[in-house]
Formats: sequence, C-alpha cells, structure tokens
Amino acid sequence: MAIGKLHTLSMIILALLGVIILFVSLAAANRVATGSGLFLSGNKIYFGRKILPDHLLYPVLMVHDRLIFESATKNQQALLRLSYANDRFESAEELLKQEQLDLAITTLTKSQKYLMLSGLDVLNNVVTDQDIIQKVLCAIDHSIYRLQMFQSQYQGTESIVISNLIEETKVLQQQLEEKLTSKN
Repeated sequence: MAIGKLHTLSMIILALLGVIILFVSLAAANRVATGSGLFLSGNKIYFGRKILPDHLLYPVLMVHDRLIFESATKNQQALLRLSYANDRFESAEELLKQEQLDLAITTLTKSQKYLMLSGLDVLNNVVTDQDIIQKVLCAIDHSIYRLQMFQSQYQGTESIVISNLIEETKVLQQQLEEKLTSKN
C-alpha cells in the first residue's frame, strides 16, 4: 500500500517537473523569438487584467491557442487567426500605453502575421466560405486603418516597420479584391 502511494506521489512530482521544464523552455523560446535576452526576470506577474506578452504565463496561453488552432477545421482556423490578430493588436496597443515600444512592435507584427495568413488562405482557396471571406476582407480593411492610427504614435524606425506592414496589408487587400472580382 505504501509503495503505491509513493509511486503516485513520485508520478505527480515528475509531472510537475515536466510542466516546469516545458514552461521554462517556452519562456526562453519566446525571448529568443522576440530578440530579447534569455532572462526570465524580464517577465512580469500581475493579476486582474489581460495577460500581455510581458507576463510570465504568456507562453502557456500561446500553447493553449496553438492546441485550439490545430484541432480546428480550415474555416475555423481562418476565424481563429482573425481573433488572434485582433487580440495581438489590442495587446500591442496596451503595451504602447505602458511604453514598452519594442514589445509593442513585435506584438503588432505578430498580429499582422495572423491577418496575412487568413488572407493567404482565401487567396489559395483554402477558405471558400463566403461569410468568412467577407470577414477576412473587413478585418484587412480595418487593419490598415488601425495600423495608420498606431503609426501616428511613433516616429523613428518603428514608423518604418509599421509603414511596411501597411504596405504589405494593402498589397494583400488588392490581391484579394482582384481575385474576388475575377470570380464574378
């Protein structure tokens, strides 16, 4: 009986250790991906508000998003990308308010990446549902406006990055509009 309890306890401890290792590696990978150092001490822990990319638990949320995304259909994936894009954009705005410029730009770029991938799914006929296509077009149009508003907050090199995002988004918008008018 005691051996069974010891075995169960050791399994729980090993599982917790595995979760800790996973969490630390995800946090470190997030720091490398954003160009920051590998120091976990730069992350914050706060309560009572939205978890932003500067939060210690943010990598856990990214894993959660990825699991949901991978289990979705292609049409659902396009909608999830739009949702993720909007979430990241709002996070970038909040980071801007907190004067975390580098992280705000990185988050804004991630937002646009999700939006662009939804648009490419439409271009490549991965998504064919007309309602979803219209949502993607509306999101892209709105994104250009939001990027321009965001850009007004910056001057230097950040403004150039945002200008590039605006131009890439306009090119995608034009390609989508051409595709849709050629179908009609």
